[in-house]
Amino acid sequence: MKTNNAEGLTWLQRAAEGGWPPAEYLLASYYSTGTVGLPKDPEQSLQWIQRAAEHGSVQAQFYLASGYLYGRGVPKNVSQAVRWFRQAAEQGHAEAQNSIGYACETGVAGYTNLVEAYMWYQLAAKQGEARSRVNLKQLVPRLTPEQISDGDRRVTEFTPHPVSLPNPLSSSSRE
Repeated sequence: MKTNNAEGLTWLQRAAEGGWPPAEYLLASYYSTGTVGLPKDPEQSLQWIQRAAEHGSVQAQFYLASGYLYGRGVPKNVSQAVRWFRQAAEQGHAEAQNSIGYACETGVAGYTNLVEAYMWYQLAAKQGEARSRVNLKQLVPRLTPEQISDGDRRVTEFTPHPVSLPNPLSSSSRE
């Protein structure tokens, strides 16, 4: 059975209104670009991206964090940027891990902790995040062997905590 764009959009909107983060994120992107029959609407886009982030979408959390960091679509707010980067990093998002590492290294996080910075950079580097490798190369000479050992222990102990997203097709999510 083939659906047209209007039918697909209706289902997407229903899923987003029902609180399904992937649909909320996708709807935000459609409002951001004004595609698939939706008008370009930055306010709607922001509302949906915030909902998706609050509901655990790691992509939305990273996107929102970047917006707060640079003042794109929202007022610049470094503490909010750090908050959302941290949430995405704790779910295992490599770019967010690099960003939190940088925030911990430079004090943007509200404190400076080089061991924590090392941990986040290492986690991101293990996923192939290139900037974290550069950041590590610059950070390591500033650390003691004990700090590196502590950071390596933290990397080993780290377990990402991805948010369990609801299944929009399950009967409990339709109630």
